[in-house]
Amino acid sequence: MYNKNKLYLYIKSIFIYFFLLLKHIYISIQLLMRNLFSLCFILLTSYLLAQNPDLYNEWILDKITYENGDNLEINHHNYSNFLSYEIKPDVLISSHGAAKASIKEKYIKTHYRKIFYELKDDQLIFRDSDDNKLYYFLTKENYLAKYPEFQIKPIAYNGQMLVENNKFCQAEMTGDLGLHQFLTNEIPSYKRYSITNQFFEAKFVLTKENKIQDIEILSGISKSFDKQFIAALLKAEGKLKNKCNRDLLMTENFIFVEMGNGYVNRDEKDLTQITSQMTKDFDKNLFKNVVDAYPQVLKFKDKTDQIRRFKYRYENALLTSGISFLALGQNKKACESFSLIGDKTNFKVRNFLIDFCEN
Repeated sequence: MYNKNKLYLYIKSIFIYFFLLLKHIYISIQLLMRNLFSLCFILLTSYLLAQNPDLYNEWILDKITYENGDNLEINHHNYSNFLSYEIKPDVLISSHGAAKASIKEKYIKTHYRKIFYELKDDQLIFRDSDDNKLYYFLTKENYLAKYPEFQIKPIAYNGQMLVENNKFCQAEMTGDLGLHQFLTNEIPSYKRYSITNQFFEAKFVLTKENKIQDIEILSGISKSFDKQFIAALLKAEGKLKNKCNRDLLMTENFIFVEMGNGYVNRDEKDLTQITSQMTKDFDKNLFKNVVDAYPQVLKFKDKTDQIRRFKYRYENALLTSGISFLALGQNKKACESFSLIGDKTNFKVRNFLIDFCEN
């Protein structure tokens, strides 16, 4: 009897031992599989990052072509403009706004777009899934190195050496609102004055420490409005961030136009009528009609008050005139028209000046 009990206990202990051994093996296999999965994930992530080490950067548009290499037509709306992207792991930030994005090895997908991309020879090449154009980008650093005209040039202003706020050295508001919209919301009398025919302009300094100072009203609306503007601007301190690490000269303006009666004088009415007809003719490729109206636009060249309120119309008329001159083979007149808008640092005419006016 004693021997049988002893044998039973011995067998039982063996079964317990094997059970514990099997349990240990099972747990070890689970840990091993988990570690293998983690290792594979790390290796895969490292591989994908290794394929695109410089994707997460700030990119500036250098040129656009069709897939076959042809240049855009001179009257294409994207022939000369500014476009930038900042790519982050889950966000695509363009110069027009930001969107959540899924970044894959060969494409970037947002709610509205699927963009195929390639990194080649220090360039980022974009192609939208429903487009036949290629967009070539350079990093901001490489863009500034390639085009020295955009290097920071300090200017003297009121006894200070400052840098003007621009696309490469600028300030940005935190949150969803830009500075302009923030100010319109914070000025109590803004809506009342926005339906009048007036123009407001102010300059101020945003220091590299994000302090707002030296506010100067260049063209005011009224004493009360101007005071409200200053108070609203000072509320933006702490929200307006200097990204340039240099003291910035900032300009802010409001263009107020009365609905149904948006002209201060006859000059403004004439400018509007002339430029409206030029736009209609340009859209129909009636380039001869556009250039025939060009001398009428030049009459406003020195009328500062009219141009500052209708700057977009005036510059658009000069732009369409320049393109129309190109279409008619009159390059010299085209370059004259483009130069009235700006130099190569003005993206509205930059590519036209480079392609047609450098020789």
